Amino acid sequence: AILDAAGYAVSDVVKTTVFLKDMGDFAAVNAIYAEFFGDSKLSAYSFMIFNLLCAPCFAAMGAIKREMNNAKWTFAAIGYMCVFAYSVSLMVYQLGMFFAGNGFNVGTAVACVIVLAFLWLLFRRNKYAKKGAV
Repeated sequence: AILDAAGYAVSDVVKTTVFLKDMGDFAAVNAIYAEFFGDSKLSAYSFMIFNLLCAPCFAAMGAIKREMNNAKWTFAAIGYMCVFAYSVSLMVYQLGMFFAGNGFNVGTAVACVIVLAFLWLLFRRNKYAKKGAV
């Protein structure tokens, strides 16, 4: 009713917040949420992966700045952590959607490129290794 009055649809919703008075209502709220917004387990899992890998708290950022002793390297390290976290999260979500049967789209192609880039970074030759050395 609120969305209709504002001229919006359920597809326009970006974020919802639910407060429960009784945890016994959790299953019922999840069922209602899934009815309107679909099953969001994959997106929740992807979000958890992002939070696991993204930049740490401000205290840890301060420690990084103190150890690096350079603002440029501090921002580079924090930026790297955020980009890495977003890339892994995107791969998990897009490839999960693909294997769940939602078809191949631009996001899936980007996820495949990221997988190939990570594989290349993992298995490329070490340019500093001596020839013939194991």
